[in-house]
Amino acid sequence: MKQHFINELDSLSSQISAQGELAERSIHNAIQAFSSGDTEQARRVMVHDEIIDRDDAVDTMRSDHRTHARDLERLADLATDICRQPIYLRTGCITRHKPD
Repeated sequence: MKQHFINELDSLSSQISAQGELAERSIHNAIQAFSSGDTEQARRVMVHDEIIDRDDAVDTMRSDHRTHARDLERLADLATDICRQPIYLRTGCITRHKPD
């Protein structure tokens, strides 16, 4: 029983670390896209957010540890919000519901 609990904690730690890295990368890329006005990079970040939202590991985390998963997913959502700005400024396209 104790080993099972330790294994679950290790798995959770790995999942949180992986999601944290994805969220950090999304924020970094979003800031770069915003700073440079790179709409293609902005669109890639937005598509990547959709992939993070569909990630099975996130679904597993959501059921077990909702707060952590929700916070990490929200960081990726904020990266998408940042990316909407250079797209709008360069193209006039409003991307609230999808990146195209």
